[in-house]
Amino acid sequence: MKQFKRLKNKGISLRMTHLIMVALAIIIAAILVFQTYEASYIYSNLSKATNEYLSLQKSASGLMDGSDYLTGEVQDFTVTTDSSHMENYFTEANITKSREKAMAAVEEMAGETQAFKDLQKAMEESVALMNTEFYAMRLVVEAKSISDYPEELKAVALSQKDMNLTDSEKIEKAQTIVHDVDYYNVKSIIRDNMNKCLNDLEKTAYAKQTSLDKAMNQKIKLIIAWIIVLIVGIFVFALLLSLLGINPLVKSVKKLRTDGELPVEGAKEFRYLAHVYNGLYNDVKRNMENLNYKASHDKLTGLYNRAGYDVLKSNLDYKNTAIMMIDADHFKEINDSHGHDVGDQVLQRIAKVLKDTFRQDDYICRIGGDEFVVFMVNIEEECKDLIKTKTELINEALTKDDSHLPSITISAGAVFGKNEEDPDVMMKHVDKALYERKEKGRKGVSFYNPNIE
Repeated sequence: MKQFKRLKNKGISLRMTHLIMVALAIIIAAILVFQTYEASYIYSNLSKATNEYLSLQKSASGLMDGSDYLTGEVQDFTVTTDSSHMENYFTEANITKSREKAMAAVEEMAGETQAFKDLQKAMEESVALMNTEFYAMRLVVEAKSISDYPEELKAVALSQKDMNLTDSEKIEKAQTIVHDVDYYNVKSIIRDNMNKCLNDLEKTAYAKQTSLDKAMNQKIKLIIAWIIVLIVGIFVFALLLSLLGINPLVKSVKKLRTDGELPVEGAKEFRYLAHVYNGLYNDVKRNMENLNYKASHDKLTGLYNRAGYDVLKSNLDYKNTAIMMIDADHFKEINDSHGHDVGDQVLQRIAKVLKDTFRQDDYICRIGGDEFVVFMVNIEEECKDLIKTKTELINEALTKDDSHLPSITISAGAVFGKNEEDPDVMMKHVDKALYERKEKGRKGVSFYNPNIE
């Protein structure tokens, strides 16, 4: 005790402390390097087994992706009657062949396993489902009098009953065939076999990984033991350095300068102060976040307000963005006839329908009384039909409202940012498109035409 007091009074040599610390660190580091090398070898084998499983999983999933792609294209073809979807369908089926490639990849790595057999069953169901899809496409071909279509469809013979249907009835039946319960039951069977395949692959991978995990865990425990030794050594020297003047306050000062939470360590009093500060810090942070939300969102509808709209307009990438400007048709008459309270409820109803119709990635703003702007991101100019469909769905939802609110429709103008990335210019264009829609009688959407000024 006397020697310690004398040493404390005399002072501890930082140079000697540093040399001892470096020597201890080198010895422990050498041991850790050796143990880590052995652990990395085990990990390499474990990683290899995992990569094999992921590769098989990805390859197997390609069959479901291919099947879903065919489903999407045939459904789009029956709805839009756009021949490009039929071409995409047969490009996938006859050229890309995602399903066949998935089968070949899994067969190469796991050809005699139960997983491959399950995948074969999924493939058989998918191929069988194509007969239904061919029949639906043939109905559309007949209804639209399409002359150029694949040989596979030419071999499809429609029933006499279906041949006697009108063109619109043929298209309606085609849509029903690829959207009904029977169709999706087959899709469910395909997906079930796909899931069985993935489960079998997972079990196989788990069996390979178990033994490697055991060896890895043992090695990690040994490394942790040496790390603990290193930490104890560091703690001893940190205690000595603390006696020379280093303390938790230094860390707190650094945290204050970087506007962060204080570390809860050190003496009891300091921990108490750190907890109190962190609580106040988090309260202020949450209040600021709430203020930012209120400043950028409309109180009535919960949509982005004018301030939020201005921020979005200045920061979006318009290369793959479309803008829709939306007006509620004859909204003033509702306000005059039913009062502003009912008018507010109608605006809330419109806002809800817009939220339900557009994607979560899209930005919906209320920029005026009954004026709305929607920024549709990651969208191509070829998606005009999609925007038309969304507009029809919106008007259908608003006119079929069962909440006893007055019926209302919306008019919209739309512009794509493919060739024009100046937001102010785009807003002028979309305003012209909306004006054109109103001139045509409202209730619908018009797209900006650069040839009409």
